Amino acid sequence: MSKWVEKARNKSPSLTKSIKTFIGDFVHIWVNDFYQNRSILINESTFTHDVLAPIMNFIAPNFFKRWDQAQSLSSKNRGVIKFVDTIGNITSNVSNDIFEIFFVEVSHGPFHPNPEKHIEEDNYKLTKLGKDGLDRNSGSGSDNKVFLFHLHADYLCTYVMDRKISPLTRKIPIDRISIPFFRNDPQFKILEFIKKLYKYRIILEKARKVYTDIDISINSISEFDTFPTPKKIKL
Repeated sequence: MSKWVEKARNKSPSLTKSIKTFIGDFVHIWVNDFYQNRSILINESTFTHDVLAPIMNFIAPNFFKRWDQAQSLSSKNRGVIKFVDTIGNITSNVSNDIFEIFFVEVSHGPFHPNPEKHIEEDNYKLTKLGKDGLDRNSGSGSDNKVFLFHLHADYLCTYVMDRKISPLTRKIPIDRISIPFFRNDPQFKILEFIKKLYKYRIILEKARKVYTDIDISINSISEFDTFPTPKKIKL
């Protein structure tokens, strides 16, 4: 047993192993009667841990991921509190600065009967977070990008935000990925799901390498309470 542990510790995870692990995580969903019967008892937290966690671990294996209502450092830079379901962070090898490269929101469980309002609110929240991320990372150059992932119902929706047309901020929808929850889903649907996620594994790894080598200095801040977001006032 000790030899096996030592071998596992010293071996870098391969893509094949990552795919096998990912499929193994989804097997637990395919044999879970609550998912197979579309139970409304699957709440947002369960959805996050059962479905989002395997997805993010597959597409962003080399990121430090902050889970379960992590406070955004990017939003704190403008003096407000924003809590996010998941944030993908990397640290510059040159300056030790922390960059927030992607944000994730989950809107209710997958089978919630009335998710529309929460989906709309989280979509707006992600847009604000993406802009804050671009503002904070702006010293990295014109190719600066922030990625958004929105999990709701049986879809993972993906976006990229940038400032290619400065000073305008763009939010560009990329994919609406169907999630194969059910054991009787056709094999091609599962394969297509993995292929699309693999695309984001490549995209995020490329972004990670860009930010890892950035030699700039941004405000070094830690996670603590600041001022809340001002409430909208009707005129």
